[in-house]
Amino acid sequence: MIDLDLRKYFDTIPHLQLREMFSRRIRDGVLNRLVLGWLKAGVLHEGKVTISEEGTPQGGIVSPLLSNLYLHEALDHWFVQEIQPRLKGAAQMVRFADDAVLCFQSREEAQQVLEELGKRMTEYGLKLHPEKTKLVDFRPPERGQSKGHGSLNFLGFCFYWARTRQGRALVKLKTAKDRLTRKIKETGEWLRDNRHEPVAEQHAQLSAKIRGHLQYYGVSFNSRSLGNFVWEVTRRWRRWLARRGGKTYWSWERMKSFLVTYPLPIPRIVHRLFA
Repeated sequence: MIDLDLRKYFDTIPHLQLREMFSRRIRDGVLNRLVLGWLKAGVLHEGKVTISEEGTPQGGIVSPLLSNLYLHEALDHWFVQEIQPRLKGAAQMVRFADDAVLCFQSREEAQQVLEELGKRMTEYGLKLHPEKTKLVDFRPPERGQSKGHGSLNFLGFCFYWARTRQGRALVKLKTAKDRLTRKIKETGEWLRDNRHEPVAEQHAQLSAKIRGHLQYYGVSFNSRSLGNFVWEVTRRWRRWLARRGGKTYWSWERMKSFLVTYPLPIPRIVHRLFA
């Protein structure tokens, strides 16, 4: 598998090629001028307006549309029309915005496409990240083994091969370690900054943050990561509750009683990916 990462993609899309692509697909002159105006609007930072000849407007509502349009021709169309037909083995690609994974049956063909991929991106004014773009040996476990070869992080999840209780090889998911660590840290910092807010308000907002995490990461086989997240957040909430009123310690008995009145969402699988 090719784990594709484009270096500063949204900041480096060439405007000239992007406008040419857009004009070929959209014939409406008014819409073309509107998009051109978006690209030339510039960015206001610390009282200074900067206008660049590359990149899509950060935070602009048109940015996802334009970036997808550009990669559709630069990557998607090329992979389907030119790469797949000449490969001997099966090949697939999954892309979301500028994150993509290319899968191959043959390691030799994957290595060849990886070399061509760099040249293709250069033609469109883009660069592969030299460290994050890599070839991953992603194969199911062999006979007698419980785990497969390699793992892959994609869209916040870690994909890895393992076996079910019945012994069947299956690709499983869990929260990527760096994403889990970062989310716990961000939530802990929020609890610290809001420790003097009314408890009911803390509880409402904290519950919303946890529910959002569970809704996204609540997939099959990810129960342990979900439980770890809620547990770590609970520990940090207890720590900062103890700082209110000059106190420095809350027993876990007191915290358990507190959670009866202000319960946090229970970790659960929201999306069952396999029947």
